[in-house]
Amino acid sequence: MRRPASAIARSALRYSLTFVFIVVVLIGGSRVYKEYEDYRRAQGELVTLKDGRQSLEAQFVKLQVEFEARIAGLKAAPVNVLAARIASIDEEVRRLNAEKVTGLARLGLPLASGFVEGIRTDVRIKLLLQEREYLDRLRSTLETIQKESVHLETLRQKHVAAYARLKQNERERAEILREHPLLSRFPGSPPHRKLQDLEEAYGYLYDANAAAHRDYEQQRKVLESLKNGKELFKARTVQLDEVLRPLVQRIDDNEKLLLGNWASNGWGLAKEAFPKALAILLGILLLPVAIKALLYFVLAPIAARRAPVSVLPGGSGVVETASPAGSARSVEVAIEGDEELLVHPAYLQSSPAGASKDTKWLLDWAYPLSSLAAGMVALIRMRAGKPEIVVISATRDPLDEVGMLRVPAGSAVVLHPRNLVAVAYGRQTPLKITTRWRVGSLHAWLTLQLRYVVFHGPARLVVKGCRGVRVEKAGGGRRIDPAATIGFSANLAYSTARSDTFAAYLMGEQPLFVDSFAGSDGACIYEETLRADARTGLFGRGLEGFSDAMLKAFGL
Repeated sequence: MRRPASAIARSALRYSLTFVFIVVVLIGGSRVYKEYEDYRRAQGELVTLKDGRQSLEAQFVKLQVEFEARIAGLKAAPVNVLAARIASIDEEVRRLNAEKVTGLARLGLPLASGFVEGIRTDVRIKLLLQEREYLDRLRSTLETIQKESVHLETLRQKHVAAYARLKQNERERAEILREHPLLSRFPGSPPHRKLQDLEEAYGYLYDANAAAHRDYEQQRKVLESLKNGKELFKARTVQLDEVLRPLVQRIDDNEKLLLGNWASNGWGLAKEAFPKALAILLGILLLPVAIKALLYFVLAPIAARRAPVSVLPGGSGVVETASPAGSARSVEVAIEGDEELLVHPAYLQSSPAGASKDTKWLLDWAYPLSSLAAGMVALIRMRAGKPEIVVISATRDPLDEVGMLRVPAGSAVVLHPRNLVAVAYGRQTPLKITTRWRVGSLHAWLTLQLRYVVFHGPARLVVKGCRGVRVEKAGGGRRIDPAATIGFSANLAYSTARSDTFAAYLMGEQPLFVDSFAGSDGACIYEETLRADARTGLFGRGLEGFSDAMLKAFGL
């Protein structure tokens, strides 16, 4: 039954949520766009302001040199020249102030550039005003010097007149003494009275001359002090720092804005992390290549020169296959009346009804742990009073095939028990299994196989392999992927060899080491196809890969 109210409610809720999502996206997008625009504006403005600050500081040094040189030339100029320069400065200051009001608008400069140009004008105005102030003081000093010079001349003339009167007194006294040498010595005589009057006046004239000389010297020193006191022009940087303060403040404001802007922070962190990330990426890419090159070109040749492993040197290594194909989905095992067959229950497809069957709990009671680890437990033991056919097949895994190997008497084969699914042997000659350790061999450590399980003939061994089992004569030497190796004749020289090409090893197409076998009458046994999880290494697939590596170390 339809429920219109529920459908309408669901639709309303869906569209409401869609509306809320759209609002959130618009608000978030607007915020992100504003942050980005603020970042771009502040970044561009900051560059302009910093460049402008450097330009202003350089311009200040240049203008300071120019103004100081011009003022040095005006220091000895007359008052009228100074007055003309002061008037010129006033006119230039008025022009620059007018330019600040209207000039920048006409230029159409960006905001930051216009701000810098305004400060540039302020710097020039400040320097001009400092120059005007100095020239005004210089002009006042020159006017004072002129006045004091006139006064000095008056005092000089006064001193000259006093000195002349003093000399005139001395000449007159000398003349009386020359003309009246005797009368001038007798009191009461006219010459003596005149000489006394001159000597009395001489004291007054001497004091007057000394006072005039003193006044003249004082005035001369005052004038010299005025002339020597004309200071050199030095621009006052304090005022210029005040002019630059708005520019410095604006730079600080933009830097703070960029510091709090997520776009700036993100880009800054990205720029800071980029070299490190690139170095790490290159390390990730190149370090494995370097390690693989070291292993391939240094370690592998050293290992290849080591003496090979020979489990049973001098023995027979004959291994025969039951069919030319080597393996198939199923194999027929014929058992005679004096034979027995041990078969894994999962691989028994058909068996004779009259055969005697029981359970053998372990493949070999001498190696209980190895039997358990290899899965050869709870085996079906089958005996027949007459020749019978038993069909063994890989019934569980569609990729598995089985093959039968004939190991004659006196021959032995090294085999991984995990690949063994059945074994047939005479009841009078039971299956013999031995183990060999090769802990001192570098090849054993490189392949992580320290222990080798040897099956001695006479016996027939049924083994399983992915997509088939292949048996090849070793002859002058064969190389096999270690992940595919099932076993080999015990008399063969077994070693590790470097993979065929570095490129194949580098790209993971081949392992660093492959199994190498050499011998005249032995054979090597391997699977036709590697399983998907064949190359797991010591720590591949977690605990399962670790356990597989440990089983391989014990030859299982």
